Amino acid sequence: MTERQAFRFAGVRIESIRNLSVVDVEASSHANYLFGFNGSGKTSFLEALYLLGYGRSFRSGSLDALTQRGSEFCRVVARVDAPSAQVTVGLERRSRSWSGRIDGAPVEQLSSLFVSVPVLCFDPASSMSFLSESESRRRFMDWGVFHVEPSLLPSWRRYNRALKQRNAALRLGDGSSAQAWVAQLAIEGERIDSARQRFMLGMQRCITDAVSRLAPALTGVELKLRSGWMAGISLEEFMLGNEARDLKLGFTAGGPHRADLQIEWDAKLFRDVASRGQAKALSLSLMIAQATWYHGLRGVWPVLLFDDVGSELDAIHQTRLREWISQSNAQTWLSGVDRDSPLLPAKGARFHVEQGKITRLI
Repeated sequence: MTERQAFRFAGVRIESIRNLSVVDVEASSHANYLFGFNGSGKTSFLEALYLLGYGRSFRSGSLDALTQRGSEFCRVVARVDAPSAQVTVGLERRSRSWSGRIDGAPVEQLSSLFVSVPVLCFDPASSMSFLSESESRRRFMDWGVFHVEPSLLPSWRRYNRALKQRNAALRLGDGSSAQAWVAQLAIEGERIDSARQRFMLGMQRCITDAVSRLAPALTGVELKLRSGWMAGISLEEFMLGNEARDLKLGFTAGGPHRADLQIEWDAKLFRDVASRGQAKALSLSLMIAQATWYHGLRGVWPVLLFDDVGSELDAIHQTRLREWISQSNAQTWLSGVDRDSPLLPAKGARFHVEQGKITRLI
């Protein structure tokens, strides 16, 4: 079989997710545009696709709100055209817990499902949260690390487990027990930091290219990793040297869990000098840069979701994004209010969404 150049959702079935009772969609392999009034179910559909790649929503609020009122579960199942084969993946939430399947077989770890469906999303809240929340920036870095170096996942688990144990000891004021976890935290934490450093090297090249194509006014943007502890010393040295401070605080104040992606523009912090429109343009450029970075390493494109992007970008940026979509082989899903969108390339499919029903028009 000829290897595909992109991950693609070939067909999607959604059950009991928000106002989508039962929805079946056969997709275009390239661009897919959903239109309809606000509240019709467009974002809920994109949210269901996002769930398959993350196990969480890109919207705020409780996960319990995902399940349609009166239903005991919610479920999304998709046929995914992967690089060398088609697989069927499914995710279900019932009794406040998730279960996943790949080709009908239960998965022990949901992470094995998520790595098989790489998805990136641009939504109305992403630009602001990316600038204001360090957690959003860490997630951005760690998506790349997870999908290109999934073998690092055990290190993440060991680090987080040791961090919880050390923090518990710190809260009790037990310095001896807290110190016993430092060696493992240092080993796993520096592995995580090294993977992030590799990610950042590739991303700087990709963001430079993405900005030149989508937001040339932002030329000069630089990405810098702040590892989460003092530069020039090992993580073990840092933790041992700051044990008294951590005991006073009751938690571990430094390490890769405190890392950050610092964005500078002409040697100034981007968040201090950028307008809201520039923040949106950068957020879009970062998403495209990450997709390009992934494609450069893996040879295939992730699935790209754009929720209500027409209301977030001006006409010039919409035109540039449409040109990028037209030239790439990535499968894209876009939503908007109007039937016709300047974002939809000629070889795309259009879907009308009304009161939780989705109808393909072309």
